[in-house]
Amino acid sequence: MNKESAKLKRLDIGWYYIKYQLFTKALWFFLIFPFYRWMLQRLIDSTGRVSISSGDYLDFLLTPQGIIALIITIFTWMFLIGLDMHSFIWLSALYQEKRSLPTMSGLIVLSITSLKRLLNPIGFLITLYIALIIPIIRVGFSISMTESFKIPNFIADVIYLNPLYTTAYVVILLILTITTLGSIFFFHFVLLKNQPLIKSLKESFCIVRVHFKIFYT
Repeated sequence: MNKESAKLKRLDIGWYYIKYQLFTKALWFFLIFPFYRWMLQRLIDSTGRVSISSGDYLDFLLTPQGIIALIITIFTWMFLIGLDMHSFIWLSALYQEKRSLPTMSGLIVLSITSLKRLLNPIGFLITLYIALIIPIIRVGFSISMTESFKIPNFIADVIYLNPLYTTAYVVILLILTITTLGSIFFFHFVLLKNQPLIKSLKESFCIVRVHFKIFYT
């Protein structure tokens, strides 16, 4: 492949990915999110509440409706991981292998069906980590729809006004950042190598550690 054809190939896949992002964002904002919000509101209404505030969300989560809402939320986030992250990894792999691009619906099906690897307790924890923790530390891959998540202001004020809490917060952020950087290739091993989740985490940390040593030696 000469330079000109390689450039055209990159433009093609770039335009393809832009169209995919536009389509999936429209799918989220006009279909998935309204339906998700409608389901949550029905669950909240069934408990006699009109809405959930920061003071009673724990009480709500301990109800049967709250548990159902949490499960729906986790599965919604998993769906977004498929739309956002899995699709990017699959496209990158197809480009590197010089294979033809699938149809947009084909890519969505491929990305969503690969989520079956996350249907276990470890997968649920990883989903929560990606959806809630990574947007806070601003490191690694995250779901675009939750990337604006942040620590509530009233909690942040308590942390920053107490030196002990601030120190603990910085240490926790450092640990989470190292963990996130070490697991940056986790989904690559899960999707492309078809490896178990725990082994994929270990392999990701291993490859990051090796390349880190090479870079600084």
